[in-house]
Amino acid sequence: MDGQSASSPDTDRQEHERREIAALTERLTSRYSTLPASVVEAAVRTAEDSMRDARIRDYVLIFVERRARAALDQRVKNSI
Repeated sequence: MDGQSASSPDTDRQEHERREIAALTERLTSRYSTLPASVVEAAVRTAEDSMRDARIRDYVLIFVERRARAALDQRVKNSI
């Protein structure tokens, strides 16, 4: 070998999830522009944390987005 190790599937998956979570946070920050970015980031982080122990990761990003949107929708509704 040349001293470089190939990345593992777990590492690739984790990096993919990090990129997708960052993109989701950007999209939701734009969509919920009436809320502070810190509130959107917290909603995404909370949703992501709730899925941290999921063994099957295929749909985690979808569930994170749905949970974050639900929390943010509720926050907007309560502020009216």
